[in-house]
Amino acid sequence: MRSAYLHRVLFVAVALSGCNALTGVGDLGTEPTAPDVVGTDGGRDGTADGGNDSEGVVDGAPKPYHDAATADDAAADDLDATTTVEAGADSGVKRVFVTSTMTQASLGGLAGGDLQCSQRANAAMLGGTWRAWLSTNTTNAKSRITASGPWYLTTGVLAVKVGELTNAHLTRRIDRDENGALQSGFVWTATDADGTFLDDDCGDWTSNAASGHAATGDTKTTSPAWTAAVPAACDVTRRLYCFEL
Repeated sequence: MRSAYLHRVLFVAVALSGCNALTGVGDLGTEPTAPDVVGTDGGRDGTADGGNDSEGVVDGAPKPYHDAATADDAAADDLDATTTVEAGADSGVKRVFVTSTMTQASLGGLAGGDLQCSQRANAAMLGGTWRAWLSTNTTNAKSRITASGPWYLTTGVLAVKVGELTNAHLTRRIDRDENGALQSGFVWTATDADGTFLDDDCGDWTSNAASGHAATGDTKTTSPAWTAAVPAACDVTRRLYCFEL
């Protein structure tokens, strides 16, 4: 009788030990496993503001002014084979390029930006008169580009039709430099898609302070983000868009 009772007690003890091993509950010195930390809007694993790590969102990254994705980008590339012109200072055809060189935001003001455009154009023997696509809090880029266009890349491909400088979408990405080489990346602008001043201008383009910033455009799109993609600190290096007058 006593042997049967001890057998039942031993069986129950072994069964309980097995359950605890499976569930992790009740073992001395063992904390329950915490669930994933979930942000207020669904983000997981330490994204305090709910950012989604799986989408490559980094907390603290600059917020875009406009979405750079656009369906017409792929189609625009087809223009390379079908729409080209002979462009030159004496041809009457206006040109546009993104500089092959990069610079911090201390350009020497708007005049310094224009000078850099002229220097790059002269180095490539383009001739012509050039202005940088830049705004300040007192001057809009659209008022500085006095020519009416259209503007062609240095490869002879149509890029900007009349009116497109203040009408959001371009015909073709401005992604060719003064020599016709492909360039990809961000460009100093401080300019929104309507050609007006946006956000900040690194002290009227005279400061390289890391604490300051200005809006930049993206050469990889024809959407409004071509001129207004993300802000950048004044001490980083970016290119310039240069338009012929």
